[in-house]
Amino acid sequence: MAATPGCQQILSIFARGSGQPLNFREAPAFAAIVDRNIADGVRFESLELGDLDANGVVDESDYPANDKDEWFGPTSVWDPNSDLIVGKYNASRQAGTDELVTFLNARVAACPGEVYVLGGYSQGADAVGAALPGLSSAARAAIGYIALFGDPEFNPFGAWARGDFPWYTVGGVFGPRVPYIPGDLAGRVGSWCDKSDGICQGNPLNLNNAAHGQYPDFEMQQAANEIAITLRAIRPELRDDLTVTPIPISLRPTQNVDVTFVVDTTGSMGDDIDAAQTSITAVTDALFGVAASPRVALVNYKDLGDPYQARVDAPFTADRAAFAAAVNTLGASGGGDYPESVYSGLMTSFGLDWRPGALKLAIVIGDAPAHNPEPGTGYTLEQVLRTAFELDPVVINPIVVGGEATAVASFTELADGSGGQVFDAANAGEVVTAIEAAVEGFSSAPVAQAGGPYVAAPGDELTFTGAGSFDPAGAIVEYAWDFDADGVVDQRGDSPVVSHTYPQPFTGLASLTVTNVDGRTNTATAEVTVAPGQQRQQPPAAPTGVQAVDAGGGTVTLSWQPPANAGDSPIGGFRVSRSDGVLLGVTPADQLTLDIAEVPTDADVSFQVRAVNEFGLSEPATSNTLRPSPGGPVAPAVDIKPGSADNPINLRSRGVIPVALLSADGFEATAVDYRTLCFGDAEAPAERDCGESHGRGHVEDANSDGRPDLVLHFNTQQTGIDRGDSRACVNGRLPGGDVFEACDVVRVR
Repeated sequence: MAATPGCQQILSIFARGSGQPLNFREAPAFAAIVDRNIADGVRFESLELGDLDANGVVDESDYPANDKDEWFGPTSVWDPNSDLIVGKYNASRQAGTDELVTFLNARVAACPGEVYVLGGYSQGADAVGAALPGLSSAARAAIGYIALFGDPEFNPFGAWARGDFPWYTVGGVFGPRVPYIPGDLAGRVGSWCDKSDGICQGNPLNLNNAAHGQYPDFEMQQAANEIAITLRAIRPELRDDLTVTPIPISLRPTQNVDVTFVVDTTGSMGDDIDAAQTSITAVTDALFGVAASPRVALVNYKDLGDPYQARVDAPFTADRAAFAAAVNTLGASGGGDYPESVYSGLMTSFGLDWRPGALKLAIVIGDAPAHNPEPGTGYTLEQVLRTAFELDPVVINPIVVGGEATAVASFTELADGSGGQVFDAANAGEVVTAIEAAVEGFSSAPVAQAGGPYVAAPGDELTFTGAGSFDPAGAIVEYAWDFDADGVVDQRGDSPVVSHTYPQPFTGLASLTVTNVDGRTNTATAEVTVAPGQQRQQPPAAPTGVQAVDAGGGTVTLSWQPPANAGDSPIGGFRVSRSDGVLLGVTPADQLTLDIAEVPTDADVSFQVRAVNEFGLSEPATSNTLRPSPGGPVAPAVDIKPGSADNPINLRSRGVIPVALLSADGFEATAVDYRTLCFGDAEAPAERDCGESHGRGHVEDANSDGRPDLVLHFNTQQTGIDRGDSRACVNGRLPGGDVFEACDVVRVR
């Protein structure tokens, strides 16, 4: 039998998701991705929660990672000592939490120099997050980083938030863990939630979608780089042994890349056009090799007095051959005074069909400054930068050929104003290198994502999220928001999720500028509409008809009906909780009942049900209050022909017989499904009428005791009742599924 490895410099522990065996998908992927950023000479080992003794077996009391079907099943369990109870989920998660706490609290004493990297996926993320408060201060101090993926108790409001989850996300499917992490771990946690992952977004409609299983594709690589950077800071002796692995464009969530080449073709560029053509072709080939969906375009510009100030030689295309043919037609001619129509070239390129959400780059190649303002068009630097910004934005990376001072200054204004960089080519021979550097600098820059579009009424609080921002070779350290895009930062900090209220109507852009550990920045914009009558996408109204019925033995059957208004997207499911808010269960949209076991029988209880859609939770609908009985189900009583003492039945009648199922303490007759009920001959159940004649039944207080009863009607000729019978019976199923039979006297004539 294998044993837990000896003391390491770095020890990684990963907790797998629901129903996963050991060494399945996320766990080995996480270990491998973290390991590749660690030098070979560093003592590094990875373990899995559930197998911390490294024997390859999930032993008794180890974290079992129960299958999801077991935590969204029909039965939940009341546990007064837990803050989360969902079928067998709580016991499974708690086993993982206990295992991790026990292991780390002992391990930190045995290996005082070790640093821990913790990771968790789905249920495993929840187990790791729940364990953190139970760790000793020494164990928490030894944690280098915690990476969580698809956490069902995801909390989107903090510096840990990562991923492109939508701005209206309020928490995972089990509600947000509060506090999400202990305060002394701030800055060492990243929690990723993807935009279609219902587990961390809280929408049961999306519980089984593919997004929940795609975290190794990108997010784990992002996490590994953040891990390396954080470990460098807290373990300086390992600084030279920890690297980052740049994430290729082809693996990023934003896989669309649009690049325009804006080229000065005036006479002064005569010596440089050939070099520009060669380098553009080479860089285009490289771009098509690393981006999943690249497009390129070509614009050339001259000056006022030439046949044109700017012209599109190739609109955006994914056809490399067609683009190369356009590049090969470039030739130098014209031009008058020294400055050129640089702004016309850029504004012409900005008029092309840039794709929303794509990474956008304009590479300007020239040897002369821009006119500001530009003759003929009137374009100004401010107008050019504003247009680039409004395209979300287009980053401008100019290449100055020759290095003349006024050209460098002019191109620097364009770069600085758009979040780009200036690259120098002292002569034609260096143009190739400069263009390659411009593309490389673009691909390694941080990527800002501002979310949205955001919609609200004046005075409503809006939540802005930049959590989808990332750095391909490091980490984002600052998020700066300009809520009205006036160039003044309104809020900055280390949290990607912030709140803002517009007191007056506003229609325009908000911008987010992110800064990475190297001080490089990038900006993104989002549309904002704040106007009277506007409102964010709406969650559903509350469910209706919530009924709690005593099923006996400390079990309560809860039933409800969907809300009258589903809100702005389909109902995804329902969240059931105790009256104090502790979660008891989550059901899909077509499940309108939940059995709750082990409910205390010595106190009155009630329950709450909330409807869930893509945009959030409804207000809670509260059930009746009841005190569950410790014995079996309460036997219902039946009253045939309410108001009659001897219940006469005329067998020649072609009418119906009214039958009331009576409510009593611990039994709600109206919670019984009338479609399960049959009425008739006491001795011959098979002959009974199983079709309520009106197809519905109705509710009334049949015995005037103040409780609502269920009254049904059965066709006399179909009941099987015969002359000489003295009893008739109703049989059916209680809400908990138990079969019952209740009888009353009859007088047959």
